[in-house]
Amino acid sequence: MDNPKIIEIYEKLPKLRREVLELILLGYSKTKIAIDILEGDEARVKFHRKEIYEDFDLFLKHIEPESKLSHLIILFYSETPNLMARLRVELGSPISSRNQLIRQFGEFLDELSKESKEYKFELHKVHKQEIPVLQALGRRYFNTQDHLPTKLLESWYEKDPNYFRKIINKNGKLVGFFIILFIKPKYFTDFALGKLIEREIDSSKVFAPEEFRESQEYPLYISVVAGESGHFVINTCILLFLAKYLDKIRELRTVNELYATAATEDRRDIMRDHLGFSVHIPASQRRDGEDFFVANLTSIKTSLFDYLVQEFPKFKRYASNIDLSNEDNWKPVYYQRKALKEVKRCVNSE
Repeated sequence: MDNPKIIEIYEKLPKLRREVLELILLGYSKTKIAIDILEGDEARVKFHRKEIYEDFDLFLKHIEPESKLSHLIILFYSETPNLMARLRVELGSPISSRNQLIRQFGEFLDELSKESKEYKFELHKVHKQEIPVLQALGRRYFNTQDHLPTKLLESWYEKDPNYFRKIINKNGKLVGFFIILFIKPKYFTDFALGKLIEREIDSSKVFAPEEFRESQEYPLYISVVAGESGHFVINTCILLFLAKYLDKIRELRTVNELYATAATEDRRDIMRDHLGFSVHIPASQRRDGEDFFVANLTSIKTSLFDYLVQEFPKFKRYASNIDLSNEDNWKPVYYQRKALKEVKRCVNSE
């Protein structure tokens, strides 16, 4: 199904501007567009392209000017496949055959997303002083109730920095982040049932690394996943990073269930369609008015990362856009109780 908001904007465009957009999306050059529909005037192509960027400002407003064209094309290719299929049939393309069109269009998008440093991403640890910066990014996408106070986030960070990770591109720009929590059992139950809301979960209610027990199973709550609004490639890669990070945590902790709430309808769809979440406690029963979701990981026979890549084409397509080679800069580090005991034993024996 095509993204309804994109289709709504597209259908409201003035006729000539919509024709320019369609030819851009089909791979026509600026010169070819000018000759075909604008009496050879390439300046008018540039003018219409600028107007198109403003029309789709909801999806492009945070994008640097030189990158807007690539974002626009990827947006339509990823979010409106039915529209793109219809345009290819109705309008054709400068490429001679349908197979060549599909191949070249896909390769063009891959070049935009894979060669550009803007579309190559890394996962990094967060420093405490960066929390207000993360909030500024997150504030764009969450309502007042969902937006968590700085002091609360800082208290979580002080309890365990592993709860926070950020995503940057190869140009060093922050594009997203996520926050996860291990909530202590008696508080987790109240939170799941809706008796406790998230902003009431102070640092005393979450685990510090040294409080874990090796044999105990821990429910993991995904508090925040924030990325650039409308950026399909970026947000797909953020979910891949989250999956890889959760896999690393599961190597160190027994985690068979993930929990989350959903601040937006898009996030609800992602959780249901890709991550296997189902409603655990309905919004009507919770103080915050949000559904509480659960995903059981025991049915997934591979790692969560491999599951996404193997089962869903969009994750497979962009898996090469993420760089995980800097593992020391992002992997979770927990105190191992056995290791601590061994160190103490060695020290005491000297």
